[in-house]
Amino acid sequence: MTDTAQLAVFIRGVTSDFKVIEELASVCSMHGTTRGEDIYAALMKVVDDLNLPLEKLLCIATDGANAMTCEKTALRGRIITKFQDLGLPLPKFLHCIIHQENFVAKLLKMEHVMSVIKPAANFIRSKGLKHRQFRSFLESLEVAYQDVPYYSEVRWLSRGKMLERAYILQEEIASFLESKGKEMPELRDGKFVCDFAFFVDITLKLNGLNKELQGKQNLLRDMCHSVRNFTDSLEWWIAKVSDGDVSDFHHLSNCSTHATNDYKEQLQALKREFDARFLDFKSMWSDIVLFTNPRSICPAEASRDIQPELISLRNNPALHHLFQPDSTLLDSYIGLSHNSYPNLINHGLRYLAMFGSIYVCESRFSMMKYIKTSAGQAH
Repeated sequence: MTDTAQLAVFIRGVTSDFKVIEELASVCSMHGTTRGEDIYAALMKVVDDLNLPLEKLLCIATDGANAMTCEKTALRGRIITKFQDLGLPLPKFLHCIIHQENFVAKLLKMEHVMSVIKPAANFIRSKGLKHRQFRSFLESLEVAYQDVPYYSEVRWLSRGKMLERAYILQEEIASFLESKGKEMPELRDGKFVCDFAFFVDITLKLNGLNKELQGKQNLLRDMCHSVRNFTDSLEWWIAKVSDGDVSDFHHLSNCSTHATNDYKEQLQALKREFDARFLDFKSMWSDIVLFTNPRSICPAEASRDIQPELISLRNNPALHHLFQPDSTLLDSYIGLSHNSYPNLINHGLRYLAMFGSIYVCESRFSMMKYIKTSAGQAH
């Protein structure tokens, strides 16, 4: 129940008729160390117990911890050695796209805002009496919101929820804290309020991206499209903010003054971090585009084994309805003949099978934590 590390192993497989199967393979209790060799041994035991053919292992997604990713002693290094010894093609290793988005988001600390708002929100929520008094205070004012969420460092999405609610209720929060002998002069400072508004807006945008990346059986293609769309949006926002246009930032646009140069620098730093973090996914982008819509790829730019199939697909009137906006991706692949398009189908199967995140593992751990907590309370 306590002090036992758990390794969750999920498998996603795709049948020849494009049926996607995603299942929990094992939860391995690790009572000793959790070094790369320990994780490797536990994973190989799962593979052996389930008689899984290693030659069909295409991709491994992990949380990016050193025990997982180091190329010498960690899980990654040991798997590379294993595959090289067996003469098998190396699988891809991906650092969970959601984890990376969280790391990028933490770049926007804006400590001068958080150091004021976080203690204020936690002061209200930390004691039952103060929390009840604050709720009663809001009820008496008949405002739209009757509470401010508690902020948790571990739960990333809570920051956006807390910041937005605190921004909307800033006047009420300041008045309540003043009644308790705690002054908040920052909320009377126009520059601070603008910084607060920008921080709320960009955090909510990052929260929106985070939610898009979540979900079971979320395809790597869709996750990469979401990240690429966000980075393109960052370029658009940088250009507009450079011209003094903050209309894409809802709360900031309602402020009377805007220090746009400061916000431009923040957005540029965020863009640089996105570019640096997602290099492994960027290197796969052309293959993802090929998987998403083979018709959009010039045959001459594809690998030689796929070029004849792309040419045939383009010039076959019987298949003109495939990979069109009104057709689903799975139906398009199902409509291809295995005899005529074996390489194209195999490419589609590979990218359907890949995990882009460890969302399923995190969901499982959340469930386990709930069970442990419930069992402890019942006991």
